[in-house]
Amino acid sequence: MSSLLKHSEKKWLVIIAVILLSGCISELPLQIAIRLPSICPGKDTRDDAIAAVKAHSESIIPLKANGECNMRYYTEDGKQNKERFPIKVRVFPPNRIYIQGGPLFMPRAIVLGANEREFWAWLKPEKMSTYWWGRFREMENCVEVIDLNPYNVMQALGVVKIENNESWSLYNKGIFDVLEKQAPNGNKIQRIYISCCDYMVRRIEYFDEKGHMVLITMLEQYRRTKSGFLAPRTIKIVRSGKDNKNDFINIKLRSIQPEDFSKEQLNVIFSRPEPKGFEHVYKIGQNCELIGQ
Repeated sequence: MSSLLKHSEKKWLVIIAVILLSGCISELPLQIAIRLPSICPGKDTRDDAIAAVKAHSESIIPLKANGECNMRYYTEDGKQNKERFPIKVRVFPPNRIYIQGGPLFMPRAIVLGANEREFWAWLKPEKMSTYWWGRFREMENCVEVIDLNPYNVMQALGVVKIENNESWSLYNKGIFDVLEKQAPNGNKIQRIYISCCDYMVRRIEYFDEKGHMVLITMLEQYRRTKSGFLAPRTIKIVRSGKDNKNDFINIKLRSIQPEDFSKEQLNVIFSRPEPKGFEHVYKIGQNCELIGQ
């Protein structure tokens, strides 16, 4: 990322990306995070597996949910911090997202939003006031570069978009089918673990340009909404830090319900507000660079 962004702001940018709905993380044993005792046959081909994941992702409908976030993170001086606060999630597929969280005295301390044109995020915790935004069109080229983007947020909600089947491979690992995406140089970019029994995504691993694992998202307790869409109620995320001081996020969603957004709500909730009153404002450019404004 751009040198315009201070280290502490980079840290918070990572944390907000994690919340919304990743030095190197060692492979966490799957059995620690996922308890699926049954063994079922997986898909025969890569295309069959991708088609099943796409079918689930395309079944999402407009949703709203409330929940609670428990977060542990480290500051630059190595001090551990713990926070717990309520969050709200609003989704209008295919690309409108709004998430806000924060303590009762500042419920919008952390915000992420996206629509078909652009996305935005801001932080207003103590001693921090930063706003990021960018064009949605340009974000399509920055998915693997910038953690804070609408695609990774939707994946944290169990909605995984897969483009270009040729860059993915399929293999089986016990009770999971594993889809793995590789860069042209052969390095891993992303790995998706799918339960062979219900074919829901249970774990997503992200890798940096050197092929090192940097972020893990674990999705648990899928429940069917009134509309029939299966959504995870528990989202656990681990992001690496120096000296094995990793950031941990645990989000528990409740009351996930279909929502009939009015035209006025769509305009208000999913429209980017101007960055007024922020100490730092950054735009993400065409080459995924952060431009101070």
